[in-house]
Amino acid sequence: GGGAALVAAAERGHTHVVWQLLGWPETAPRADCLGGAALVLAAEAGHRDVVRALLESETAPRADCMDGRALVYAAEAGHGEVVTALLGWPVHPPPADVQDGRALVYAAEGGHEGVVRTLLGWGADAPPADVQDGRALVAAAERGHDAVVRTLLGWPECAPAADCQQGRALLAAAEHGHEAVVRTLLGWPEHAARADCWNGLALVWAAKGGHHGVVATLLGWPTHAARADCQGGAALVAAAREGHARVV
Repeated sequence: GGGAALVAAAERGHTHVVWQLLGWPETAPRADCLGGAALVLAAEAGHRDVVRALLESETAPRADCMDGRALVYAAEAGHGEVVTALLGWPVHPPPADVQDGRALVYAAEGGHEGVVRTLLGWGADAPPADVQDGRALVAAAERGHDAVVRTLLGWPECAPAADCQQGRALLAAAEHGHEAVVRTLLGWPEHAARADCWNGLALVWAAKGGHHGVVATLLGWPTHAARADCQGGAALVAAAREGHARVV
């Protein structure tokens, strides 16, 4: 049907086909058909012109349809122009903190620093940088996005603590071998994570993954360094079991 065709064209970014379908003299599909699916899929794929075409249609979907799903998906994929278009739409724009800050969390997880900054700076309904007890920070740390980690930690309002969730960001970064992020979290001027947090669990996980640089950083940190024999020598056992000779 016409609605399915509209959604398919929108998802692929065929703006001229979208206009053709919407302008069909008889049985034209509504731009808001299927609850706004065409808008959501166009936003997810980064098709700014299609997004605008749909929102400008006489049967336009709301920019905040499906509880702001278009914004969340665009942020997750790093489509900054689409994010800005949705947030700035004059009628029913989605709030920047939609779904309890999910757009910010997903943008941080994907390493999309520009989108993170756009969301954080978007006026009264901007999500706090420490949304969901620092979930955005933990997500960025786990993926190794040091620039995003620094942006969140240094945000002038509601910045997350580097040791939020008892140091979970450090654990995530250490487990995946992101040495730069580990150093950022340990060296942050305020509320720095401790290298020996969770009884040295960051060291154990880094050792298990064979991340020699992270292991050396945790052991050699000048304050609250992790002990090589923490947890009864679990780090050594983990490294040996996995065959990481350099860590052993």
